[in-house]
Amino acid sequence: MSAVEDLLWVPGRVSGVLGPDMDPLVERDALQEAQVHDLRVHALTSTVGLLFELRTALQFEYGNAAVLILRGVQEANWRALQRGGEKTAWSVVGSEMRSGSGLLELSIMLSPSASIDIRGTSAEFYVLDVPDIGEVPPDYCSGGEGRIRSASRQ
Repeated sequence: MSAVEDLLWVPGRVSGVLGPDMDPLVERDALQEAQVHDLRVHALTSTVGLLFELRTALQFEYGNAAVLILRGVQEANWRALQRGGEKTAWSVVGSEMRSGSGLLELSIMLSPSASIDIRGTSAEFYVLDVPDIGEVPPDYCSGGEGRIRSASRQ
């Protein structure tokens, strides 16, 4: 299992993570200009994990990636306009965590034209410093997967 998967699927297996400059669990729009790179649902544990690119984020001075985890998930929705199969860097234009009636509701608005809504019982947020990925994200729209992976390490 990778370190990110440990964070997502094994509660309590957190080590070597940075404290966040901003906390999207309590601060509205803390994720502004971060990019969503992965959204995973683990049905066995009712857990949803989101992986963020922080090199583009406005609010984070330290760390280059982040993981936001919701547990006890009752609902998870991804809405997006069709992109014709092209890779897309989904940039956060707004985010908010609300609580009430024993549930947390996460809403993330993305550009271009997408949104994520998740409802669960608890949430965690971790900032990570992934070594050797460089200062600037790769261009996801040109080249194949191999070119993107090599560009992300420059």
